[in-house]
Amino acid sequence: MRFPAFPNWLQWLLLLAVIWLWIQVSMFQAAQTTRRLKMRFASRQDLETAYTKGNINRDEYEQLKGRFGG
Repeated sequence: MRFPAFPNWLQWLLLLAVIWLWIQVSMFQAAQTTRRLKMRFASRQDLETAYTKGNINRDEYEQLKGRFGG
């Protein structure tokens, strides 16, 4: 659908800007989620206990284990 008020090149530029913004927001949300998850665990032992009990899945465990340095 073409909007007659904008030239074609500007429509493409706006589309690219929206896609770039969406990617930036997604990356920011992922960083915030990781930070929140890491703040829930005071130590590596707490992290391993949560994984053993099934409170977090393997992907989260592996990601947070790397952030705790191990």
